[in-house]
Formats: sequence, structure tokens, C-alpha cells
Amino acid sequence: MSTLDEITKEKQRISEALARVDMQRDKLGELEATERVLARYSKGTQVKKTASARRPTTAKNPAAPARRHEPTTL
Repeated sequence: MSTLDEITKEKQRISEALARVDMQRDKLGELEATERVLARYSKGTQVKKTASARRPTTAKNPAAPARRHEPTTL
């Protein structure tokens, strides 16, 4: 019976280790996503500051007026 107890304990230890690895993998995925978002926003912020510092911002193409869609009858 001691062999079965050892196997059970080893299974439990391995299960706990796998659970820790899964948690770390999830946390790493979240950190990578956060890093991508921060990189995107920090690049955009720097570019906007640089462009606005050189010249004033003006609208090149004003937005087109919204179109009304007429309901179609069959």
C-alpha cells in the first residue's frame, strides 16, 4: 500500500506544479497583452506630441455628412 500512497502523493505534487505553471502562463499572457497596449499607446502619444509641436493640427478632410438610408419596399 505504501507504493500506492507514494504514487498518489507524486500525482498530487505534479498536479499542483502544473496548476502553478498554468497560472504563470495566464499571467504571462496578460502581461504580454498589457505590454503591447502600452507600447501602442506610448508610440501614439510620442508621435502626436512631436507632430503637434511642429505644426498646428488642422482637419485635412472634414467628415462627410451622415447619409440617411431609405427603407426599401418589395
